[in-house]
Amino acid sequence: MGYIIGDADLPDGQLEEVMPKLTEITEAYGKRDHLLEEITEYLVSIGRSYPPPEMH
Repeated sequence: MGYIIGDADLPDGQLEEVMPKLTEITEAYGKRDHLLEEITEYLVSIGRSYPPPEMH
């Protein structure tokens, strides 16, 4: 499983520019699967995930 970090619609070329930093973050913090439900609930609570997971 992967994660979307930040804006999924980056302008052309910008993904390649930020990918090393995203990889560094992922390697530093490791797997977060055990936190996925909590992260999702928080994002829904602040309006950053739509539709809520139960509607997917």
